[in-house]
Amino acid sequence: MIQAKLRECLKQSCLLVGIGNPLRGDDAFGPLVIEALRGNTKLPLLDVGSAPENFIGPLTRTAPAHIILLDAVSLEAPPGSLHWLEPSELEPSAVSTHAPSLDLLVSLIKQCSGETRVHILGVVPSQVGFGDRLSDQTRQAVEQVTSMIAQLAPPDQDPRTPCSPSDRD
Repeated sequence: MIQAKLRECLKQSCLLVGIGNPLRGDDAFGPLVIEALRGNTKLPLLDVGSAPENFIGPLTRTAPAHIILLDAVSLEAPPGSLHWLEPSELEPSAVSTHAPSLDLLVSLIKQCSGETRVHILGVVPSQVGFGDRLSDQTRQAVEQVTSMIAQLAPPDQDPRTPCSPSDRD
């Protein structure tokens, strides 16, 4: 299902956004996927760390058809499992492993760029304490997502996005 959703998004302009703190174990999922994709796809990539709200300008300035947020998500599911979520499935302040919630971020993106569709590709973390190491489950999820995206949008394929955000407002 995730591969089909990715394929559908990649038919139009798409921005991949990594969210998370590399110092908090599995919360590094988003930034690690972005790092692993550099050089393996021509899709625009943006690592916003643990403060995505500081990147609203770059997130919306390119006006992509789709933004896919890559993040660790708190769900009742096995650690390392991947989930495709739509904003309508988010409970305020209940999904993201850090604050502010993804619900607030999606709301800000929508206010600035109403036409952009936002999706969340998340992994259920095993450990997110400060200083925790990346779990084997999340490491495998990073590899799985990276492989899927690199296969669907390889570096020799032109992306459908007009530009790539590279700065921060």
